[in-house]
Amino acid sequence: MITSILSTKGGAGKSMLSLNLAVAAAESGAKVLLIDSDPQGSIANAFASRPATANSLKLYDVDFKHITDDTIFDALAHSLADYDEVYIDTVGFDCAFIWRIAAESQLVVVPVAAGMADVNVTAEVATKLMYLQSNGCNLQARCIRTNYQARTRMAATIAANLAFFSDSLPELKCVVSNRTVYADAFSYGAGVLEYDPKSAAAKEMKELYSELLTDFSF
Repeated sequence: MITSILSTKGGAGKSMLSLNLAVAAAESGAKVLLIDSDPQGSIANAFASRPATANSLKLYDVDFKHITDDTIFDALAHSLADYDEVYIDTVGFDCAFIWRIAAESQLVVVPVAAGMADVNVTAEVATKLMYLQSNGCNLQARCIRTNYQARTRMAATIAANLAFFSDSLPELKCVVSNRTVYADAFSYGAGVLEYDPKSAAAKEMKELYSELLTDFSF
């Protein structure tokens, strides 16, 4: 199963979500490959900390590659024989490269942070994913709220706007709340299930992975 985490703007939580989903999959026993396809290398920089982090935290086995050019498609062609799940953190801007990655994916997860700019971008992403689907790409897509703050006016406004494209890009039931532990864990190259497995954030990630596991039969 190839899952790409895709948004055409920065700050939506792509890298954090990619790393945490890969760790959640590994924690469940899957053989996992995580690919950072962004030249900025947010996950690559974080993963450089994992060897030192392993001295203090229990880390799960996640293989990692930083591939920012077309050789990623050769890697993906061979990955399904070697891995149960592959997660790809895409570039955070609109370009042909991310849509080629989406076309190679079985699942596209679109993070939507707490702002109207993200909602506007998500509408554009939903339209392009529908185009890929109508042209024979066998992919499914879901959006997920990130940096979520419950019971706020903005949360209600975003929910109302996301409902407009719920047919093409349904919203996952799980949300990723605004918690500092996500950033803290990422700075160590760790997922929250590794950094603080008893935290509310770790519970969120387990629930999110479980929802994906149920919906898409990884």
